[in-house]
Amino acid sequence: MNARSSRATHLARRTGTATIPKNVYLLLGTFLVLEYTRIPSIIPVLGVLRLQFLLTLLIAVAWFRYADRNDLRHPIVRWVLAFTFLCGLSVFYTPNTRAAFNMTVNIFLYLVAVILPLLAFVRTTDRLKWFLGLFTGSCVFISLWALTHAGMGPGGFITDENDCALVLNVALPFAVALAGWPAQTARARLFWMGGACLLVLGTVATMSRGGFLGLVACAAVMFWYARRKMRVIGIALVSLLIVVPVAPLVLPARYMDEIRSIGDPNDGTRQNRLYFWKLGWMMYKANPVLGVGAGNYPWTVSDYEKQLPPDQLFQNRYSGGRPSHSLYFTLLPELGTAGVIVFASLVYLVIQTGRRVQFRPPRSRAKSVRSRAPSATADEPIPAEQLAIDRVGRAVITSCVAFLATGAFISVLYYPSFWHLCGIAASLGTIALRHRQATTPQAQAAQPGAAARIPST
Repeated sequence: MNARSSRATHLARRTGTATIPKNVYLLLGTFLVLEYTRIPSIIPVLGVLRLQFLLTLLIAVAWFRYADRNDLRHPIVRWVLAFTFLCGLSVFYTPNTRAAFNMTVNIFLYLVAVILPLLAFVRTTDRLKWFLGLFTGSCVFISLWALTHAGMGPGGFITDENDCALVLNVALPFAVALAGWPAQTARARLFWMGGACLLVLGTVATMSRGGFLGLVACAAVMFWYARRKMRVIGIALVSLLIVVPVAPLVLPARYMDEIRSIGDPNDGTRQNRLYFWKLGWMMYKANPVLGVGAGNYPWTVSDYEKQLPPDQLFQNRYSGGRPSHSLYFTLLPELGTAGVIVFASLVYLVIQTGRRVQFRPPRSRAKSVRSRAPSATADEPIPAEQLAIDRVGRAVITSCVAFLATGAFISVLYYPSFWHLCGIAASLGTIALRHRQATTPQAQAAQPGAAARIPST
């Protein structure tokens, strides 16, 4: 390759005009479907073949060949690398070095297999719609599986009912966004609304109390963004009048008892959670800077239990090998204040990206536009691409809130959901920035904010 050809290739990568072979999208899509449907867990032969690992290697090769290395400067990528570094650093001081190493590899593979490929290859709203369709469709499959398997997931990190509920809650806002996609056909709109209903039913089937609270948080954010709130309230009231009488016949047995037990101070599960959280707080106070090490709460919890009086042991036995049952009380004791800062920065970037990409009217008319959702004006119609970006931005925020609410009761720090959401947010921010630059060529510098700090690639 001569110098002129090399410069042309580099420019194409930076401007997003490089031609990406369809096989690359096939690799990314296949990996995503296998990651969430857990087909290798259902069909043992596929599990032996280690397809996801092989796909990760091929995706990494494709990234090195076609991607712009400047994607590594993206703020979300940098903070994910910082989190990976913290996990890797703990290998040198933690009791169970294998657990810390495994968590480090997990986070790094999320970066290699999803976050960086999304930044490199998903650069248009059409490609983003394709990716979200695969992700949400896979989660609908999980929901159908949960509905027919007593609330359990198909395998892997989704086997447990609580973990299954979290994945379904994270996917729900994207199903709603796909249903409201600009120029969506009536059949597609109906399909995705049906998918959203199945995701809700799947969460109910898990009988997860954390899943229920995540649904409530998800619904609250959706209501916040609703354009016609009184209409939403009216529909909700009518729905309640219809659903409440038949709920005992439709809902799983003991579901309402499970929900009521959330506020029961004598509930065994509640007491167990609080006990584990107290131990996690003890770990954090003893290791406030770097924590006890990634993935090492289960392997150090008994050391701190021994500091308790014998009569304070839960059920008079030690809890070695048990998780903390909380995203936050996994993060605090395992990675300390440093981990909290890095993770909180990622959450901030994800939410800020979802907020900054949304449509905002000109300042001169800002006071006259009351809705938080975009609404076209007679003299300035909003492009379909901006409407799509707006819907995905709201979905990213809602999904992140659902993750944070549901994860309060589940140890999901090292599971894929949040890290894949980081990739979606990073891709969305890049797409939004390019859209603004394309529609306002005189404004090459984006507005201040998380999305604006995305490097031009």
